Amino acid sequence: DSLKVFYHGIQCSISFPVSGNLDILNINLPSTIIALGTLDSVTINYFGVPPPVSSSAEGYQRKIDANSNNYIYTLSESYEDKDWWPCKADMQDKIDSIDISVTVPNSFWVAANGVLMDSTITVANRTFKFKHRYPIASYLVAIGIAKFKRYNLGTLAAGTKNVPFILNMFQGKSSPTESNILNVMNNHKQVFNTFNILFGNYPFANEKHGFYEFGFSGGMEHQTFSGIGGSSLQSNSVLAHELAHQWWGDKVTFATWNHLWLAEGFATYSESLMAEFVPSIGINFVSKLASAKTSARNNTSSSVYLNNIASSNTIWTSNNTSMVYNRGCMIASMLRTLLGDTKFFTACKNYLNDTTLKYKSATTLNLQTKMENEFGENMNEFFNEWISKKGTPNYTVLWGNDGNQININLTQTVTSNSSSVIASTFFPMPIVIKIADTINNFDTTIVVYHKSPNALMYSGNGIGSLVLGNTISYNLSFNPNKIYFDPQNKTMANATVNYTVSLPVYKIDIDVNQQNNYNEIKANIFSDEKINLAELEKSYDGIEFRNYTNMNLLNSNSVVNFYSAKDYEKNILKIFYRIKVSTNNKTYYSKIISIENKLIKSGFKISPNPANSIINVNFNNDKQIQSHIKISDILGKIIMQQHTKNNNLLIDVSNFLSGIYFIELIQNNATIAIEKTAILN
Repeated sequence: DSLKVFYHGIQCSISFPVSGNLDILNINLPSTIIALGTLDSVTINYFGVPPPVSSSAEGYQRKIDANSNNYIYTLSESYEDKDWWPCKADMQDKIDSIDISVTVPNSFWVAANGVLMDSTITVANRTFKFKHRYPIASYLVAIGIAKFKRYNLGTLAAGTKNVPFILNMFQGKSSPTESNILNVMNNHKQVFNTFNILFGNYPFANEKHGFYEFGFSGGMEHQTFSGIGGSSLQSNSVLAHELAHQWWGDKVTFATWNHLWLAEGFATYSESLMAEFVPSIGINFVSKLASAKTSARNNTSSSVYLNNIASSNTIWTSNNTSMVYNRGCMIASMLRTLLGDTKFFTACKNYLNDTTLKYKSATTLNLQTKMENEFGENMNEFFNEWISKKGTPNYTVLWGNDGNQININLTQTVTSNSSSVIASTFFPMPIVIKIADTINNFDTTIVVYHKSPNALMYSGNGIGSLVLGNTISYNLSFNPNKIYFDPQNKTMANATVNYTVSLPVYKIDIDVNQQNNYNEIKANIFSDEKINLAELEKSYDGIEFRNYTNMNLLNSNSVVNFYSAKDYEKNILKIFYRIKVSTNNKTYYSKIISIENKLIKSGFKISPNPANSIINVNFNNDKQIQSHIKISDILGKIIMQQHTKNNNLLIDVSNFLSGIYFIELIQNNATIAIEKTAILN
């Protein structure tokens, strides 16, 4: 009587293989299903005692809490779903919906995926009925049974939806205390809002989000309702990690366990995103990345792509965990560093919202395609080396300067061991360098894409200009005296850094004159190589530059080349310029210069800055021109827009998330001024 299968009330003959995968149930139907696309079903009745915990394999377990109360929980990742219910465990063919019905003594409560539809009491028992109407992988189906203390923590906004936020935890909390846990849950609301902005709206907004306590020491991202170990209920990082999984792993699941890093790597990186974008929590995102980087660098014998996936015990080894969690985290960080914020988070949203991937499954190649679309070129080398190969990169950095002009020479070596995974000889990767004048407190941070051993690329905002060789040049607004390699732990490399006088430096003199109808930009370029192209680049904030026009060569001799260009855009208060020079072997830049339009007097001022409740926007508007004030976040998303004919405007920012914002003044369809402000809530 332990296993019976019925088809339309008729009992079917069944069997298991005598060898190979012994857990496959073969069902012989009493009749043939003729039409393609027919919706049909079988009923499987079974009972028994699930296996005990076996190393990394949990499954379905009964334990006793600190108050001697029994409780039951499930944890099916990776192969233990079959330990307690008959399922097709295939992430490429997700379950389209589930109904869960659990009967327990009426002093107990049930946690499960989806919406609780009913909890009818019948004498001493209570039957809980849940419905979940999103596609779900079998390892994410879960139940928890305990004498829970239950909290309805209100709702969370996901687009136009209000999502119930629910917490179930064991009774009699002493460490951590209930009040500590509830404070952390309050912080979690800000994390939820942040991930909605970064990744798109919460994927299961029609049902719920929340956590319930279970018997595993960490957390498990059960769809809509994650299981959390008691000590982790007060961990902002664990809660953020499991929340991120609702996008990375639940909405888009990895196609096979080989690609587990797609979920765990991005969920781990999301812990540092929480620290960065919700600073009020008080966690340093640089320290979070440092921990992941150290762990990833210490493992030189494994790859991110998992090769041995025979069981949970072969997947959840310490080597594999450091790879899929921490090296995966650092790969996500390096992708963001290469693409820049706008392009990286756009690529993430495009991956998560692709109609062929969302609520389905994906491989690493699917993610690569979305990143390439935003980066601007093929990224095969990057993904091939970082996903499939082992090793840790290190750098020798040499730099030299002539006043404001600096050259940086980069040489990579790779450390690896073990013969089980192919070692890389070179890792294409971003290099982050902070260049400083420590005497006058000036600094700037640059991003270089080390594309191949003899090719560098200006980077940080997608594809940039290619530089052949391993030396790259910059023209600064200050004289550098120190550089720092990867100061915020955004990449996988460490380096030794030394100054040398032997690196050649090029010189570009640039000047701008304001004429009646245009700005005239002149450049004197000193180079011992033939100049192929001199481009005028312009910016409205001195940070993001775009190509405006090619400069005209006026004259040249053996020492200097004379160039000029005209800019006829006159309706901007302040414009920044720089010159980009390309030779056969190098690309280098002039210093940045700016000019203010003498005919525009904005008087644009933001106070206080930083702010946490009300900001006062002031500007010149004696003629009462209809003025447009636009506020955008660092990702370019417009947060608020207002119009006024006055010369000041009070704006309530008390509901804004903490972070950096840009406030723009627009008059007569022209941007008059842009100011940056910090909001600390």
